[in-house]
Amino acid sequence: MDDEKLLYNECDIIFQLDRTDIDCDFSTKFVTQQKSLAAQYADVYYLRLMTLKHGLLDEARSKCKVYKPANRILDLEVGQKSMIVGTLLKVMKFRPNILDEFNKDVENISNESFKRNHYSSDDDYVIMEDESGRVNLRFPEDNNMARMLVTGVILAAYGQLGEDGTFQVDELQNPGLPPQIPTAGKMEGEPKIILVSGLELGNPDSDPLAVDMLVDYITGNLGGVETFQESAKVAKVIIAGSSCFFSSENRSSALYRKADPSQTRANQKETANPVRELDLLLTRLSSSVAVDILPGAGDPSNVFMPQQPFHNCLLPSANTYSSFRPTTNPCAKEEGVIIIGTSGQNVEDIQRCSEVEDPLDVMQNLLQWRHLAPTAPDTLPCFPVKDEDPFILPHCPHIFFAGNQKTFGSRTIDGEKGQKSLLVSVPSFSRTKTAVEVDVRTLTATPISFGTEAFHQD
Repeated sequence: MDDEKLLYNECDIIFQLDRTDIDCDFSTKFVTQQKSLAAQYADVYYLRLMTLKHGLLDEARSKCKVYKPANRILDLEVGQKSMIVGTLLKVMKFRPNILDEFNKDVENISNESFKRNHYSSDDDYVIMEDESGRVNLRFPEDNNMARMLVTGVILAAYGQLGEDGTFQVDELQNPGLPPQIPTAGKMEGEPKIILVSGLELGNPDSDPLAVDMLVDYITGNLGGVETFQESAKVAKVIIAGSSCFFSSENRSSALYRKADPSQTRANQKETANPVRELDLLLTRLSSSVAVDILPGAGDPSNVFMPQQPFHNCLLPSANTYSSFRPTTNPCAKEEGVIIIGTSGQNVEDIQRCSEVEDPLDVMQNLLQWRHLAPTAPDTLPCFPVKDEDPFILPHCPHIFFAGNQKTFGSRTIDGEKGQKSLLVSVPSFSRTKTAVEVDVRTLTATPISFGTEAFHQD
């Protein structure tokens, strides 16, 4: 109990940040110093629960007079209207399980699960657990809440424990938007940021002319005077993952070079080409504007979240510029306002495990859950941690983006305590030829298309 009180006091501190705490880039919280899998993943869920639990309990005590807050699931009494806080576990029939490959009785289910891109089904059910135990949640028949939820979320449930041992839920409450730090005062001019993702350099199906037009626009070499004046307002470019494309054959040959020694040299050269193209592109950009790049799915970085920055040896030319900065995925930055974003794996994984399809809805849920990747480590790989869950949001960003989405989208949400956050769904550039320009002062997002279809018409 003493450890719990100590952790509670530490959590109070992170929710009372002032501007002196964020004068520099705070993506360092996502830098993994010890990349070890020796720790237990149970610590991740425990730290997450202990960090977010007490805020929900305190809010329930101040607002709720009908439901009796229960400190632990084991304290629930049958028939007593109660409020409990815990970690959700969504049991999904189609969730892939590597152990099923060795169980002949579930062979069909296993094979179907690994082929599916969507794990949610009508047969799913939700369990809430804390450090004392667990209880099944039962929702009203006309309520589809179970299909909207995912594993790893910390929520409060209002209802009562039935004779059958299940908890009949009347209402669910999320932690809500975290506190927001004020902006750094009045900004000069009209600073803008370009968000782009999914360049997929090396993809034979991508359009290199569209990429060149994007670079020319940012560097002021595209269009007339008006276009140049607009591009001059760009203060930073953030590239959100999936910058390189590697065919499955090249990736396999790079990993298993002994498979075909005669093709090793050719395959290595072809595998290195996308990285070399990326280095040249980043060099062109960094000569004119500040550039941050996040690793993403398929990029030469670790698979586990948080993904670590590109190694310096991969981008030797771009690294000669002080304006170039490889960063983590997720990333968190201060550019007069707080900007937090990912390369999209967290959003895609939640879409896979629930019935929430709109990425903006997913992103809004993430802010209200105060967590960037609740499905990690269940269905989204991440490093086990001992001291803190790095994905917990101690403060609300002014701009929150997710890369590699199917389409562009933006939404402004307001919190009960004056928070205001712009959500941006950044489309994959290789598929849509679209980047996003964000006005930092007004918190608005505008898509910019670099489609070249007209140049290919007969």
